[in-house]
Amino acid sequence: MSEFVEQLRALIGAGDVRVSEHGYDGLAEDGLTAREVIHGVLDAVLVDPRSPGCGAG
Repeated sequence: MSEFVEQLRALIGAGDVRVSEHGYDGLAEDGLTAREVIHGVLDAVLVDPRSPGCGAG
């Protein structure tokens, strides 16, 4: 797992993530809530498009 994702998950776990008003507006435009996105990060699987067999390219 990437270091970035691990750091992001640690921040979420500690409750140290804030969503700006602009961020909330963008999520609302896409029909998403901040809660959905944050929980999605916790459950996400990181895929490297350069890895063999991922279907990219």
